[in-house]
Amino acid sequence: MKNKLLSTVVLVLFSFTSVLSQSTSSEVLSSDENNIFISNYQVKGNCGKCNIPLEKEIYGIQGVSSVKWDEKHKTFSVGYDKNITNDMSIHISIASLGYDTNKLNGDEKVRKKQPKCCKKAHKKAIKQRENEMKLKAEKEESEEVEKSKRI
Repeated sequence: MKNKLLSTVVLVLFSFTSVLSQSTSSEVLSSDENNIFISNYQVKGNCGKCNIPLEKEIYGIQGVSSVKWDEKHKTFSVGYDKNITNDMSIHISIASLGYDTNKLNGDEKVRKKQPKCCKKAHKKAIKQRENEMKLKAEKEESEEVEKSKRI
C-alpha cells in the first residue's frame, strides 16, 4: 500500500511539473514529505536515438523512481529519493554514456562510439561553453576596471 501511495505521489508530481516551465538545469523542481525529488537534466548531444539507453542507465540508479524524456527541450525529468541517491550521481550516470550535461562532460572514450549527430552536438556545446566562459571573464574584467576607476 505504501509503494502504491508513493507511486501515486510521484505520478502527481510529474504531472504537475510538466505544466511548469521547462528548466535546463538540475535544480529540484518539486519534493514531497517522502523525500522524492523531481529534477530536470539537460542532455547535450542527444538525437532521437539516444534517449532509450540513457533512460535505462538512469533507471538503473538505486533510488530513482521515475524518468521522463522531453524531446523538445532535450531534458530528462527524474524522480529520485534524495536519501538514497543525489543530483551528481545522475549527472555521472549520463556522462558515463558519453553525453554532456550542464555539470559534466561525457566520457570521451564512449563518445567516440556515438552517432555523428551526437558528436556534432557535443562540439557545439563545447563551443557554447567556451563562449560563456569568455563572456564571464570579460564581464569580471570590466567590473574590475570600473572598480579601479572609482578608487
